[in-house]
Order: sequence, then C-alpha cells, then structure tokens
Amino acid sequence: MKLCDISRKLKITAKRLCKQMDKHSPEILMGCGLVGFATTVILVAKEAPIARDRLDDLHKELGGCDEEISKGRVIFEEFKAVAPIYAPAFVSGAVSCGCILGSYHISSKRTAALATAYELCQSTLVDYQNKVREKLGEKKEREIQHEIFEDDVKKDPPPEAYRNELAYTDGLTVFKDCYGRYFRSNMDIVRRAEKTITKRLQTEMEVSLNEFYWELDIGPTDCGDDIFFIADKGIDIVTDSVKNSDGNTITKLDFLSRPEPRFRY
Repeated sequence: MKLCDISRKLKITAKRLCKQMDKHSPEILMGCGLVGFATTVILVAKEAPIARDRLDDLHKELGGCDEEISKGRVIFEEFKAVAPIYAPAFVSGAVSCGCILGSYHISSKRTAALATAYELCQSTLVDYQNKVREKLGEKKEREIQHEIFEDDVKKDPPPEAYRNELAYTDGLTVFKDCYGRYFRSNMDIVRRAEKTITKRLQTEMEVSLNEFYWELDIGPTDCGDDIFFIADKGIDIVTDSVKNSDGNTITKLDFLSRPEPRFRY
C-alpha cells in the first residue's frame, strides 16, 4: 500500500473520529466530569492523613513561639501548609466542574436549536393545513386527514394486546395519539382530562404533555416532560375513527395546537 493511500485513510479515520466525538461531546464531557469528581474524592481521602500530620507539626511549631500569633496568621500558615497537598485534588475538581458545565452548555445549545427547528416545522405545517383548507374546503381537508390516519393505522397496527376489542367489558376502546402511542380509554375520560388541563392553563403558563397523560391514567412518555401545552393556545382535542384490518375501531387523538418544547430553569 502506498504511503499516500495510508495517509488518506488516516485522515478519513481521524475525521470520522472527530465527528463522532463532536456528536457525543455532552456525554463524553459528563463522563469525564463524573470520573474527575471520583478522582477528587479519592485524592482528598488519600491526602487527608498527610495534611493532618502537617497541620499537627505546624501547630506544635507555632505553639513553641514566644510571640503571640494572631488568628489570621494561623489560618494563613495552615493554608500554606496544606495547599500543596490538596493542589492535585483542587485541580481535578476544577476540571470536573468545567467538563460538566461544558456538557450543559452544549446540550442547551442543541436543545435550543431543536426547539427552533420544531417551531419552524410546526409553523410550516399549520400554514400548509390552512392553505389546504382554503383551497379544498374543510370537508375535503377532513377526508384527507381521515385517509392519512387510515394509512397510518395500516402501516403501524395496534399491538396484539389491543386487538381483542370485542372482549372488552369496561367501556374502553383503542386510541392512537399523534405521537404513535396506542392506549385504551373512552371519550368521557378524554374530554374530562381536556377540561382539567384547560382549567390549569388558566392559572399556569404551561402544562406538560405527561400531565395530560396522567389525567388519562395511562402513564408518561419519554418526551412528555419536555413538551408543553401553552396557555394562549390551549388544548383543543380533535378526534377521528377508523376500522383496522381486524374490524376494530381505532380512535385518533390529536390537538389543534400540539404541545411545544419549552425551557424550565
């Protein structure tokens, strides 16, 4: 193999490695920070006996002096005595803090970028839906949305546990939300949850998606704590129903204004 080929492959490998490191930089920095804190604790524990002996010697030395030593002078001498001993632990702790703060900074920037992209996509989608409704009319627009939901259920049918609807005796049916999650509920529960969240939005600026799911008694989702219904947009639920391949009814659960990502400090 020629030297130029080896050099080119090394450059490609290095570039790929740099991309992967940049992609996972928050995780890498957080891991380094945690390792650094563990190292700091070990160093402090290891050097503590040495520092204690050094302070004992210092106190004996100062106690043997004829002149009276001020408290400020004692503290200064103690610091001079133990500072070199704890210097490695201090550096390790400072670097650890820097890694964790760096990880938080990168994650915050990426989250802000994702939130901006989400809002742009949401705005574009709303404009598109409004234009379709304007050109074709509300009835045709609802027909298109219905067909889209039918195709969605065909591509992503409910799990086996949700397919035996005829055996249900508790008055619950199968729903699928706009995020692809299947669950069992009924319209009374859904509307009651909608009213509860609407009341909360009158006193709170935002309510998370998971809080809505808790009202439905179906448990949280992974992203549900990071997206919120906003007070000035509300939580207007829209539904639709289709029959799946088993002949069972699947009810679509969507929102006129979907929850949005927000920052909480």
